[in-house]
Amino acid sequence: MPKKRRPPGGRKITTQQELDEEIKKQQANMDSKKLGEILARSGFISGGTEALSKQLGMPIVKLSEREISERILGLVDVRIAQLYRVIPIDEEGGLLMIATADPTDTHLLENLERLIERPVKPLLSAPEEISSALVKYYGLDEDSEGEVE
Repeated sequence: MPKKRRPPGGRKITTQQELDEEIKKQQANMDSKKLGEILARSGFISGGTEALSKQLGMPIVKLSEREISERILGLVDVRIAQLYRVIPIDEEGGLLMIATADPTDTHLLENLERLIERPVKPLLSAPEEISSALVKYYGLDEDSEGEVE
């Protein structure tokens, strides 16, 4: 008899109680984890950046395949880039194109626009690509991720 295949992500949320429990986990960790991350760690969803790309209809920016000018990098202070986990990529019209792992995070985008005093256009990039770019372009080491002096 063939094995039953699990849906992508492994588990399925089948009751309102399960969803409520995952939302409570997210609320308890609001300062550090997003609901999607908690659902992925609990096995309810998978696919990460690729799944988000398909869901949003947004291509994934591969930062490792780009060279970003110092002028563009200078538009976002190292502390802001590190704190918000973003990499400025280019300018288009009056918009600053930024790579982020979550282009749907309106709170992050609004704060970023206020801090850099200009509108941004979010582009999707994998979290590990952003980490590597922070190291490459801003000189941050892997141990300093998330820490702002």
